[in-house]
Amino acid sequence: MPGVADPLRDAPSDARQIAEVHVARWRAAYRHLVPQALLDVLSADDREERWREAAAHRSGVLVHDAAAGRVDGSCAFGPCSDEDAADAVGAVHPLSVLPSAWGAGLRRRLLDAALSHLRAGAGTGAGAPVLRTLEGDARARGLSERQGWRPDGRRRTQRRPGIGAVPENAVDEVRYRLPG
Repeated sequence: MPGVADPLRDAPSDARQIAEVHVARWRAAYRHLVPQALLDVLSADDREERWREAAAHRSGVLVHDAAAGRVDGSCAFGPCSDEDAADAVGAVHPLSVLPSAWGAGLRRRLLDAALSHLRAGAGTGAGAPVLRTLEGDARARGLSERQGWRPDGRRRTQRRPGIGAVPENAVDEVRYRLPG
């Protein structure tokens, strides 16, 4: 039966599919938030390499198989690197679901599983976990808020390096915490 897999530190067999999901989500969700030229040059090849590199810095990556080993969503999680959130139990890093699977509850299942792993490794007294969404991503923000996450007032601008002919760009992110 398809479901959320155990966390994988290094998932080379899934890295390509995770990258494809990531690119598909960006192209569908961010087309009004980032330059179209950036979306046009996004590449699963580039993202696959980034996922492989990131595997060494994250506690885990959860993958959901739609059927026959086909990844339709992923969620990375690990320590929170925000200096002002040292008390956080951890952070949810990229959480991506194929647009064709939106509305099926997959985001919630992946997020719940990641939180379960974060809390299991945190011990008692750990603070609330954090996640970030793009400020203009009303869909992700709404889903987060319906799941009980609350903005904690922290925002940051992430500078993205240029890709090909696309110049450096920036996106604004909002940090959320899940109250205890």
